[in-house]
Amino acid sequence: KMQAMAALDPKAADLVREIARERQLRLEAEKTCRELQVECDRYKFKMQESQKSFNRIHTALETVRQYRHQIENLQQEKGQQQKRYESNLSRLREQVRVLESQKSDLQLRLEESRCRVAEGGDREVAHLLMKIAQLEKVNMQMATDATTQR
Repeated sequence: KMQAMAALDPKAADLVREIARERQLRLEAEKTCRELQVECDRYKFKMQESQKSFNRIHTALETVRQYRHQIENLQQEKGQQQKRYESNLSRLREQVRVLESQKSDLQLRLEESRCRVAEGGDREVAHLLMKIAQLEKVNMQMATDATTQR
């Protein structure tokens, strides 16, 4: 019908050609739009996968940060414990030195007392022997503590 009309009127023929051209352009635009939608969907999927990867990396990085923080805390704690140990060790060594000095003094006094015992001073000797026994007991305990600390 349109072609018959177009044959009669040149303006109608131009109009028919224009409509056909517009229809063709619309079909091409729709095709391009579908292709772009497919490409857009593909990029959306890639973006989602990239976001998942980023989240995994972020989580791993946070875990590494936490471990690093724990390591730093443990290193500080170790340093503090080492200082306390060295301080205790120094204190115990000093106590051992003092006790050894006292022991030497008491052994000298014991020898002196033994000489006096031969002369009749039993009460002082008994007191000194008791004191020596107590100090030796403390000395043994300190030595055991020092060995345990090591």
